[in-house]
Amino acid sequence: MIEEQAMVVSVLNKQVSVEIQRKSTCSSCSAKSSCGTSLLERLFGQRKQRYSLTSDIDLKAGDAIIIGMDENAYLRGSFMVYSLPLIVMLLGAITAESFAGNQSGEFASIIGAAIGFAVGMLVVNRFGRRVLSDSRYQPVVLRRCL
Repeated sequence: MIEEQAMVVSVLNKQVSVEIQRKSTCSSCSAKSSCGTSLLERLFGQRKQRYSLTSDIDLKAGDAIIIGMDENAYLRGSFMVYSLPLIVMLLGAITAESFAGNQSGEFASIIGAAIGFAVGMLVVNRFGRRVLSDSRYQPVVLRRCL
C-alpha cells in the first residue's frame, strides 16, 4: 500500500474532501541553488491537490489523515499512462517502415508512429474511463494521524 498524508477540508456524510501537498525533494538537495527544477518550484510554489473519498472513519475538517492506494493498481496505471503509448508508437513506426520499403520508409515511419501514438492514447482513455469506477484504483482513508 502506498501511503500519503492528507488534510481533511470538508466532510459531508461519508464523503470526505481531502487536500494533499505535493512534495519535492528540492529542499534537501545540495544543488538546489543552481538547479532549474528548484527554481521552477520557487516560482510556482507548491501546489495542493484535492480528492474526494469515501470514509467510514469519523472525521472533521482540519484532521490530518493517511490515505493509501494499492501498489499494483498504481504500477498498472502508471504503465498504462506512461509506457503503453510509447510502446504502441514505436511498434507503429517499425511496422509502417517495414511495409513501406526503402523508398518512403522515413515518411511511413513518421505516419506509423503518429497512428501508433493515437491508438495508444485511445487505449489509455478507455482504461481511464474504466478505472474511474474501479475501487482498486481509488485512494482510501487508512487512519487518522496522531
